Amino acid sequence: MRGVPVAERVYFRTRGGGMRMTFRKKRLVILSSVAVLFCLLVLDLWIKKEEMFEAFGSQFLHAGKTDEYQEAHRDATAAAERQLTIDGQGVEEVHLAGHRGKISVRRAQASEIELRYTATAVGRNEASANEKANAVAVEEKLEGGRLTLTPSAESGAVSIDYVLSVPDGTRLRVESEDGSIDIRGTTGDAEVIAVRGKADVVGVVGHVSAKAAYGEAYFANIQGNVDLSNEYGSATIESVEGVVTFDSRSGDTFLSRIEGAVSGDANYGSVRFDEISGPVAVTGMDAALRLDRIRNDVRLDAESGQIRLILSEAEGYAVNATVVDGWIQAPPSLPVEADPTGPYGSRTQGVLGSGAWNVDVRAVSTDVVIHVK
Repeated sequence: MRGVPVAERVYFRTRGGGMRMTFRKKRLVILSSVAVLFCLLVLDLWIKKEEMFEAFGSQFLHAGKTDEYQEAHRDATAAAERQLTIDGQGVEEVHLAGHRGKISVRRAQASEIELRYTATAVGRNEASANEKANAVAVEEKLEGGRLTLTPSAESGAVSIDYVLSVPDGTRLRVESEDGSIDIRGTTGDAEVIAVRGKADVVGVVGHVSAKAAYGEAYFANIQGNVDLSNEYGSATIESVEGVVTFDSRSGDTFLSRIEGAVSGDANYGSVRFDEISGPVAVTGMDAALRLDRIRNDVRLDAESGQIRLILSEAEGYAVNATVVDGWIQAPPSLPVEADPTGPYGSRTQGVLGSGAWNVDVRAVSTDVVIHVK
């Protein structure tokens, strides 16, 4: 490097005599590497984009073939209708149970018992579905005055809808699971069991006993007593000429226009009473009770719940309510004071109007609200 100024020299010797790379060459190498990496990144993104559009387009490409395959392998449905007529002589009770289908019960115009039923079956093809539907038949068994109607074949692929007609005075026992029950206009006692479904009992003359769970139940225009067990469901009883007893567990029960006495247990859930002509006696556990237009005596025993009473001075009530570990809210006509028999309690006593009916409330850990109209 003789003859070249020191300021223009761009390299220097290493200890071993080799040459170190200049800063300019290092920069060129780094820039070249970055450019190569950028090109590889762009190429990778392009390939992935092509794969994405190819996968998206394949959905539409094969959609027609998928529809054709599903149409060719779609299950077929078939139905078969039959009718059964039975002499009502010697028949005191009829028992019919169903699964997933509809059960309708009506009053017969003659002394014969008639059952019309439709079996609906699902098969791999039309022939298979027809075979399953036609294989269903209802067998009858009469023993001790009780007629039991049982389908000879009913699997998960078959459902049966029934229409049963019974003469006056015939007792009924109707059961349904995952289906519906509709009883209208019959004369005779009726027992209803409905699980995970719907039950309607309307216009029955006779004693109605019902067990409903996880569903909807409706009872109206009953000329007779009603016994109801309601679990985890919703039940309505209205327009009853008779006594009503109930057991409501984790359900919602509504009773209206009852001409007889009402009594029962309410465990969790809620029970509403409206327009009751007979005496009311209820035991509650962690339940919400609401009473309005009660034209008779009321007796409530509750624990860990809520009570709401709506009383009319025109009807006239003598009120005596005591709550331990709870509180009472009432209008000035029913002054509330601390209960001297124990701590954290309150009570109220008073007369509204003529005081014709007694209202007695005994509660623990319960909130009581009294409204006067």
